[in-house]
Amino acid sequence: MRIWKARESEIALGKFKVGWPGKRIKFEELCDQFERSHFAGISEGTIKGYRAYLKHLKAFFGGFVLTNITTKLVEEYRDHRRQQPSLRYKGRTLKGATVNRELECLTCLLDLAVRRQCIPENSARAVKHFNELRERPYKQMLTLDQENRILSAASPHLRVGIILLVRNINPCLAFSVILLSSTKKHPLYARQRKQRGLAGGAEESRDVK
Repeated sequence: MRIWKARESEIALGKFKVGWPGKRIKFEELCDQFERSHFAGISEGTIKGYRAYLKHLKAFFGGFVLTNITTKLVEEYRDHRRQQPSLRYKGRTLKGATVNRELECLTCLLDLAVRRQCIPENSARAVKHFNELRERPYKQMLTLDQENRILSAASPHLRVGIILLVRNINPCLAFSVILLSSTKKHPLYARQRKQRGLAGGAEESRDVK
């Protein structure tokens, strides 16, 4: 009786897999449903990215019914993909960031299956992703002497942008300042040109004397 009550509670909470449509739906069918429901309102570039992820997901999970895609199986996929050779960088394996994007795509697929009540829970959500920060190149900070030499050599109209960039205050603002101040209509650029002209004229006058 106690076991029966426990099973009733599991069924009520959706944990006991009784009559789930996911027992009959294969992964490839879910991919087709995902494309029909998700691709309508996104750009061609995003669709291209999703299709690249789906290609690899289908190659591994193809033939599995949805209820058989467990957390352990997703972890096997994650580790398998991490060991695959990179097409862009010879002699290297796929970056963890690439595998993470594929796992996120798989999570979206299984979320769709949960919303449509094909499976009780998303097994991909329990899978740990790779730490992408470890793969990024080490950023060496400039010394004060290096920073001063760069600023001394830079044109006056570029110095504000360089300071913002070096101090990491606002990279977007820094690039905007550099680009805008490099245009001929910008007052800083015009002022610099005027100063150069005055300096050049002064030198010529000295040479004449």
